[in-house]
Amino acid sequence: MKLIEKVLEELLKKSVEKIYPDIEIKNPVVQRTANENFGDFQTNFAMINAKNLKKAPRTIARKL
Repeated sequence: MKLIEKVLEELLKKSVEKIYPDIEIKNPVVQRTANENFGDFQTNFAMINAKNLKKAPRTIARKL
């Protein structure tokens, strides 16, 4: 059985490939949030790929 974090990482990666098909991306990490006020899970995708995508992390996160 896969951990939910791994399932979410795979889904995120597929979504990103649809939105940015021609850009090589760094693999995202999905983890549970330390503070439940911010939701159940979080990812570092927007921060680690902002330079490659030439967009602000917040813009990337909104698009996803």
